Amino acid sequence: QRPKNIIEVGTGMGYSTIWLASSLPNVHVTSIELDKEKMERARKNVKDSGLKNITLLEGDALQILKKIPSGVDFVFLDARKRDYIKYLKLIEPKMGKQCVIVADNVISHSEKVNSYISYVKKKYYSITLQLGSGLEISIKEGTKSLFKPR
Repeated sequence: QRPKNIIEVGTGMGYSTIWLASSLPNVHVTSIELDKEKMERARKNVKDSGLKNITLLEGDALQILKKIPSGVDFVFLDARKRDYIKYLKLIEPKMGKQCVIVADNVISHSEKVNSYISYVKKKYYSITLQLGSGLEISIKEGTKSLFKPR
């Protein structure tokens, strides 16, 4: 898909942030984390990575997402599971036509993400992958061809 603007909700220690930022030369990752200790560690890890295409934002994603610019190409959700649906609804108006949304831990935390899963299954072409704790990958209905091998 070659996204240019990635939003990650739930930086943690920055591991996935660094992987996402190193995936393509022209990608920019904006990652949001509420926990101060995790953010401190993420800042160190991002600095140590040498990557310059990462913006780390500390605070409540439910507030920060209201202010992000349009043009989001890829979303990675890995924060408060019960708020996945809220995060998505704040990001949706800012998503590009072929935005890909990946939600982590959808099997291990199924009781907390059931409203999110119901929503994406109705509104998007969405599949659940039995990888690790479960990933839900969703795209707009008109872009199903993204799931076909190239």
